[in-house]
Amino acid sequence: MTPPDAKQVIPLRSERWTKLVRAVHARRRQLDLDEDRYRDAIERATGKRSCSDLGTVGLGAVLIELGKLRPSSVLPDAPGASKLRALWIAGWHLGVVQDRRDSALAAFVRRECGVDAAGWATARDLGKAIDRLKAWLRREAGVKWPQRDRTNRERGRGEAMAVLEAQHRALGLDPPALTTIETVNLVIAALGQAVRDLKSGHEDRG
Repeated sequence: MTPPDAKQVIPLRSERWTKLVRAVHARRRQLDLDEDRYRDAIERATGKRSCSDLGTVGLGAVLIELGKLRPSSVLPDAPGASKLRALWIAGWHLGVVQDRRDSALAAFVRRECGVDAAGWATARDLGKAIDRLKAWLRREAGVKWPQRDRTNRERGRGEAMAVLEAQHRALGLDPPALTTIETVNLVIAALGQAVRDLKSGHEDRG
């Protein structure tokens, strides 16, 4: 006959098991994983969704899986991430982006695309993030992005010129005739403070 209090008996765990669980939780905090993403990582590694169901081998597998991930506030090392960052900084110089840090960009991607930095290393997700950011800058700053049927360098210069022209329209200036992308980027950075000050003044009055 089963004793009435049998369900209350807590199985003893080894010291190694306890240390592994603590390491898993510490890594979760480093990655800033919410409950669903944390459980998904456990399931990818072991087929289960809770550390309490795992032994030391399973916990080791979870640590390996978490070791593959990066904090959700850090950009992934993926082709195109540098372009996404450049667009974010352009948004800063246009007075649209209020925080130029990578952590703010990662938060934008999570909010707009539903993926975090640990999961948007694919070309598809990265392209989606770039399109969302360009659409935001078009809507809020009036950036007129060039057509895509150009070489990468031509497209890069065309996009930089589109940002510069948006700055000049905001400041009521005629855009200068610039020849190199390096020069364009220098002028964008130089005008950025003036555009931010202008937009800040409008917000204070409105």
